[in-house]
Amino acid sequence: MSNDGFGLNTDHGSSTHSEHYGHLRFGVELVHLAVVFQRVLETGDRDLLLRFWDAYDGPIRRGGEILFVTRARPGETLWLKGDFTGSELDLEMKVTPMDKTFLYAIVQVDHNDPFYYWFFSDSPYADPHTRWMSFERGPLVSVVFGEGKGRITSMVVPSPGLGNPERNIYLYLPAVCFDPGARVPAVYMQDGDNLFRGSPTAPFGTWNLRERLDEAIEEGLVAPLAIIGITTRNRSDEYLHANNLWGDNQVGRLSEYTEYVIQTLIPLMEEGFPLAHGCENRAVAGSSFGGTSAFLMAWRNPHVFSKVAAFSPSTATGRAYQGSVDRSLLAMISHTDPLPELRIYLDSGDSDHDGARTYASDCRAFTDHLRNWLILHGWDGRPEYNAGDRRTPVDYPPETSTQAVPTLYWSKTTPAGYHDYQDYLQIYKNLLHIVGKNHKHNEDAWSQRATTAFAFLFPAHNNIA
Repeated sequence: MSNDGFGLNTDHGSSTHSEHYGHLRFGVELVHLAVVFQRVLETGDRDLLLRFWDAYDGPIRRGGEILFVTRARPGETLWLKGDFTGSELDLEMKVTPMDKTFLYAIVQVDHNDPFYYWFFSDSPYADPHTRWMSFERGPLVSVVFGEGKGRITSMVVPSPGLGNPERNIYLYLPAVCFDPGARVPAVYMQDGDNLFRGSPTAPFGTWNLRERLDEAIEEGLVAPLAIIGITTRNRSDEYLHANNLWGDNQVGRLSEYTEYVIQTLIPLMEEGFPLAHGCENRAVAGSSFGGTSAFLMAWRNPHVFSKVAAFSPSTATGRAYQGSVDRSLLAMISHTDPLPELRIYLDSGDSDHDGARTYASDCRAFTDHLRNWLILHGWDGRPEYNAGDRRTPVDYPPETSTQAVPTLYWSKTTPAGYHDYQDYLQIYKNLLHIVGKNHKHNEDAWSQRATTAFAFLFPAHNNIA
């Protein structure tokens, strides 16, 4: 392997724009690629152009410029179209003098917002030479994210054993992933269709995680981390470890789903992307049934996951509900050796869809029960939980006022009485349980609490021993 002096790998062993997952050149600095392309234009060196193309993975944005490069048929006229600071861009691409199949354009921009674009010849089409994507403008439109911002990509990772041969996986990679040598921890999240803004398969809204994490990382609240969003066609089957509550003959296949994540997905992600290895760098997360599955995946596999975030983990509980999932889950954790090294984030809202606020709202009773059980078995308590209270949900009628139950309420900023946000989260402890005031069981509420969960699991200034 050699280096051409510009930071560009000149090893020709890999095929150009191959379909395997590990073809991205994360160690190549974009500024170096832009310099290499300028050198190509100055020298007419076709071999250098091909080496540049082998490392190119989409438009290069630096300063106030974006460089677009693509390939076309000899003699084909190609137009670059897109959003250009509020007006429409319509620019004929130039041909490189040393190879008529390569075309390029350099666009001046005066903002750092996402830049949406497409190519046009006989008809419009998305850029076939970038894997970065956005749901917001449709399948024919590509995107260049801002400098210092995270990016989203997708791929298919089959799971034929679960009857889903074309399972979509969505990834968020923070900006630091594109610095040489960088590796980041990863959170494997359920309901991947719901995580990113504009998803057409998220009927109840999305978490808007790219924007949330970009902001939290930039503010120094959360350490740079990757999100692997795993889609599903059948939540009741894949996310539950027992028959579901409604008797519709769906049997929990969580064990098989977990096997797919651990044996197929994680090795593939860690081979192809700059992810830090080891259980200390992996978390699993989800909401509702996805929160229940995330908790059990981490509980059963501490050698794989050291952290878990369970948002409104859904199991019917308390006097109002005593379903098979709830009973089997509580029985399972009660007869398993505790694992206090597992770092746990739990939450819920306190409101029903109609706005009523009771102890039975949004899985609150179950998360309280689980929190109390964990504290009694070695996890860290705090005064706000009333940790010495051994009461369980059955001791509180479902109609109990939310104000009557010991609570640490969620806050976006540092509440009064705490030194800073990390003090509020008490990041040195291994358990955080919060309740979203007036939060319902939906994506909007989970989106608001998401960066709090990640700030606890992966704090930017890690003071955890």
